[in-house]
Amino acid sequence: MLFSDRSAAVNSLPEKPAERETSLYQRGLANDLSSLRSLPFFGRWLLLVDDNDFNAMLAFRLMQALGFEVITAANGAIALQIFERRQFDVVLMDCQMPVMDGYDATRAIRERERRISVGRTPVIAVTGYAFAGNREKCLAAGMDDFLAKPYALSDLQPKLLRWVRPAAQEISALSGSGSGTDLPSRFTQTVFAPPVE
Repeated sequence: MLFSDRSAAVNSLPEKPAERETSLYQRGLANDLSSLRSLPFFGRWLLLVDDNDFNAMLAFRLMQALGFEVITAANGAIALQIFERRQFDVVLMDCQMPVMDGYDATRAIRERERRISVGRTPVIAVTGYAFAGNREKCLAAGMDDFLAKPYALSDLQPKLLRWVRPAAQEISALSGSGSGTDLPSRFTQTVFAPPVE
């Protein structure tokens, strides 16, 4: 599902586990728990920050196909509002955006993490400017990794595997207890969306 207004995308997220399960079936990604095991990042949360609607749409679909629950933001300022309300497993951050670029947004994320003493969320820089020194600029801003546009799944997946624990490890641990369909508590959390202006 694509949205022209990113706040509409955030506000349309299912709030109840049953609604989320229904959305997975509607996307055609899962028929039962065994098929969910095949999605490497099932249930992991990804914040996708990109001001280009076409790039965001392609990345959104790719991340969903990998099993991620994806929330998008059109710039760093919106990303920070969303980040204040939800914990993410990873952030894909475009570097060049209006209002607030990816460098400033990442510095603000790192400052928030220090201020409230929470763990570090991996931020992968995504940029069309792959010139010498840009990787170092990204790392200096607090980003953890770097990816040049255009990229393919073969470029992105190793970086995701480096920073995000695959869901298969967590799901296989569940199969040893209970009915085998128990889901971690993270799947029952309510998503709090920023107010629509």
